Amino acid sequence: MEFFVNNILIIATSLNTKSRSQLLAQLALEEAEKQNIQASILDLRDYPLPLAGNSQDWNNPNAQTIKALMMQHKRFIFAVPVYNFNCNAVAKNLLELCGDSYLEGAVAGFISVGGGKNAYMSILGLMNSLMLDYRVWIAPRFVYATDADRSGADWSSTSHISADTRARINKLVQDVQFGTEQPK
Repeated sequence: MEFFVNNILIIATSLNTKSRSQLLAQLALEEAEKQNIQASILDLRDYPLPLAGNSQDWNNPNAQTIKALMMQHKRFIFAVPVYNFNCNAVAKNLLELCGDSYLEGAVAGFISVGGGKNAYMSILGLMNSLMLDYRVWIAPRFVYATDADRSGADWSSTSHISADTRARINKLVQDVQFGTEQPK
């Protein structure tokens, strides 16, 4: 199996066809490409997973495909929507079905989109699970964008993403790729 330790796998966990977190995942890919950083997107809409709960779920063909792809990487950006002050169930289910000891020592960053500015810390549960259960290094900078279409939102109804959000995603990509060894 080829190992892409220096590549970033961007995992887009929203199943919504009009997802804002999917837009930001795509922007992260574009930012990586601008910086000559190898990156790819794993869109979970393309790999439906069963709900974890019985032993057959771990042998699901899509779960096996995703796990094999994740095993080839040591750098991840999770793009997740926030519902009810928590990351979506798809992201948590992904870790339940596909997370394992191969994640130890990996680096993870996060892009999340919520309905309002007060849910910015809602991603901490997912971070804690990766850090404590799988011993993943967490990039200390994460991107939280609001989904609301009002003054101060990160984009308008035309999906214009603000310069500030673009800059934060750019920095996140660098943090996940280089950690403390930032290029000069």
